[in-house]
Amino acid sequence: MTSIGIDIGTSNTVVAKVDANGNITVHKFEDDDLLPSMIHVEETGGNITVGKAAREFWSGSEDNPGETFRRWKMSMADNIVLATQDWGGGPVDISPERLTTWLVEHIMKQITGGLGGESVDSVVVTVPHGWRREHAEKCLATRKAAREAEADGRPLGATVRDQTVDEPVAAAVYALYAAGNTADFAGKDLLIVDIGGGTTDLSLVRVGGPDDPLVVIDAVNNNIGGDYATSLLLLKHLENIATRTGITVPNTAEAVLRSLEHSDSTWLRAAFAAAEDQLLHTISRYAKIAEGRGNLTDKISGDWGGRRVPVSSITDNGTIMTEMSRAEYFTCLEPFFRSTQELLTAFLRNRPSLPYAILMTGGGSNIGGLRTMVIEPTLRRLATPSEAREVLERLKKFHLNESKLSTAVAMGAALVASGRMTIEERLLFDIGLEVTISEKMAKELDLGESRQCIVSPLLKSGSRLPATVSLKDLGFGTVDIQEDDLEQRAIIFDDITSPYEQVWSWSRSTLTSRNVLKNVDVRLTADTEGVLKFVVTAHDGNNLINIDGRLSRPSHLTRSRAGTIYLHEDQVQSKYAVRTPDQIAKARTAVS
Repeated sequence: MTSIGIDIGTSNTVVAKVDANGNITVHKFEDDDLLPSMIHVEETGGNITVGKAAREFWSGSEDNPGETFRRWKMSMADNIVLATQDWGGGPVDISPERLTTWLVEHIMKQITGGLGGESVDSVVVTVPHGWRREHAEKCLATRKAAREAEADGRPLGATVRDQTVDEPVAAAVYALYAAGNTADFAGKDLLIVDIGGGTTDLSLVRVGGPDDPLVVIDAVNNNIGGDYATSLLLLKHLENIATRTGITVPNTAEAVLRSLEHSDSTWLRAAFAAAEDQLLHTISRYAKIAEGRGNLTDKISGDWGGRRVPVSSITDNGTIMTEMSRAEYFTCLEPFFRSTQELLTAFLRNRPSLPYAILMTGGGSNIGGLRTMVIEPTLRRLATPSEAREVLERLKKFHLNESKLSTAVAMGAALVASGRMTIEERLLFDIGLEVTISEKMAKELDLGESRQCIVSPLLKSGSRLPATVSLKDLGFGTVDIQEDDLEQRAIIFDDITSPYEQVWSWSRSTLTSRNVLKNVDVRLTADTEGVLKFVVTAHDGNNLINIDGRLSRPSHLTRSRAGTIYLHEDQVQSKYAVRTPDQIAKARTAVS
């Protein structure tokens, strides 16, 4: 039996497999580790093409760009329809979720179909770390779409594990597995540098002891990834095209990326694809070899840097060719290197110590020069040369930019799917609940005129998921709601400026005796995805009343920061004050 991990990326997808003997491999699509996350759907007939062939449709000069879909990942669970087609049986809405299902079906057909097909018994899909609490609905939508994919004519269903896995956690899982001796890493932080097509994600993953899980303790990202690097390289070729043909061309990398999404200029998509293959990938291979053979800076300024690589694409005026030297490659990519270095420096500067080791992953981690232009200079600025060298050599089985590192996320997910490596997700933020207390307790807690406060943490940052807590568990005892308090609300805070809120009303018609609700309890849970839910129970004198639901943020509020609840008097209403459960319990004792 085979277990697989699927890393669905914005630009590329990677699939890894673990067989019954524990051997781990990356499944190749047309002899390549990376499957382009692109799908072409013919408007007449609905024929579906996935991967490299879809990419060729996208960049083809005679094809309708509206039939090819890319970069849909970030729109999961946004309730959008990218296109509507009619293949003869009525309109078909093409949504990000449907595209994800088709992508997973293509993967499963490649693995299970035909002679020599494998039997798959467990599947794990990965999600960006930022989705875990900010957009948990995207995690759920991704998993649901994967389950609806068919393998051998049947939906995957329960074959897809109930738990999605954070991309940086999956990468750390593989790094520890490959390192062999995890004892050296216990209590240490791994820096995962995950560069995809659209973003650069930095995550610190803390390695626990034997009974503790891997936990993401901090993370940051920007919207600069491999596609931005390709666009920077393309600018020289576009300038040559403009000079030779008079065609108006985008003159910034940002303009290139915008034009790719909206332009009907098929030659521009073809030129972008050519720049990615013929410049970015080709020169990166040379650069990575050079990084392992001495001082790359010296090579750039010497004969090695002067060697030229051609890129060619077809316009209405014929084929245009541009040559780029290896040294020009580094000059063109300077904005990409600088932005990544600034992100990394800011992320590490205020930490008490450097990460214990660094792992680069994602398709963009194959960009040549990242070690020399980003990682090494950043570490040298923040530490001594010997300290920087130790950090770089801790995972000495890996070389930065080694090709298989771009597949570390999928391989880690496959190991989790197989049960050979186990992880536990932890709650990332302290969770507090607004409560109304008696006047005596308010005075004891020094709340002044207010009888409302935020009790935090009810669910503590670092709690293993799933987690559950109730007011009664924390010693609140009986809470009664009087006739004039029929409308109640639960406000759940993990960020004071952006609470989850749920309002519910008790209808007099539902009460069978004396408009009083007795013994009211609020029970709060966080499931394996970190999704918060609540259950309110109460007696109206005769019957037990239950209200439950999922909490959601008001649409007009956005998170300002992640982490423990902090109060700033100039930012919040004066009625809010944070008290711990212990303080509440002591106040109850004092006034009873």
